[in-house]
Amino acid sequence: MAREARGDPTELIEKQMDIIFSSVNKHLKNLDNGGFKVDFTRDVVKLNRSEIVLEDTYVDRLNGSKTTKVDPTNIFSHTFTFQEAVQKLPDRHSTDLRILFIPKRGSEETLATSEETCICNPDWFGCIAVFSIRFLDNWGHGQAVFAHEFGHALGMDLHDDQFYISNPKNRLLMWSSVGFQAYIWSPEAKRRINNQDNSCLAKDVPSSSIVFPDD
Repeated sequence: MAREARGDPTELIEKQMDIIFSSVNKHLKNLDNGGFKVDFTRDVVKLNRSEIVLEDTYVDRLNGSKTTKVDPTNIFSHTFTFQEAVQKLPDRHSTDLRILFIPKRGSEETLATSEETCICNPDWFGCIAVFSIRFLDNWGHGQAVFAHEFGHALGMDLHDDQFYISNPKNRLLMWSSVGFQAYIWSPEAKRRINNQDNSCLAKDVPSSSIVFPDD
């Protein structure tokens, strides 16, 4: 039992979560009307111990909705597989946004994904995000990218480069290729987030849930 306790990474994971969400919240509070805040409930669950069951195939909505075999090196494969499993949960709407963390694998440049406009939108696809970790000892490295994904879920369904022709010093959070030091919400991003009905979120303590994949 002592060996298992020493080998339990939960405390270290929670510390990394605190770092990530502290940084993300600094961005979210800069949105209009007081902004938003991620409340990390410290509910760290390894995927094989959770109620979420992944299938071996998924419907690839980026490729003509073809049924596709899971590719563990592809973050979009993780995204759709995780989302489909969440959509089958009987209480899928009990959590505002479920996040799957995975180690970065393969040559995929995309660091994170999320379902656009899914928060407070029960008739839409499952509200999820997938964050890949590039540096195991510094999960906060991708904090601007993770804030970008929250922006999508909150209502920014497109990217800033569809509305603006330049991104000075890579500071726009909702540009399609997010700068790691980005911190500015564009007027268009704010407008779209303001236009989404996010009133289902708790005023003081929004819920969150974190699950982790098997090795």
